[in-house]
Amino acid sequence: MSRNKIYNEIAVDSFQLKGGGTVEYILRFLMSVISSIVNYYIHKWLDHRRKDS
Repeated sequence: MSRNKIYNEIAVDSFQLKGGGTVEYILRFLMSVISSIVNYYIHKWLDHRRKDS
């Protein structure tokens, strides 16, 4: 095996084992917040259109 392949396997494996779950929870939380914000503005836009009709 070459040195680069060994280094890449070790670096990737250790990164995936440490903190992967934490990153997943953070991403889920951020997606939830972003979807709530988008939902708020879509609802606001639709209400504005309904009042104009």
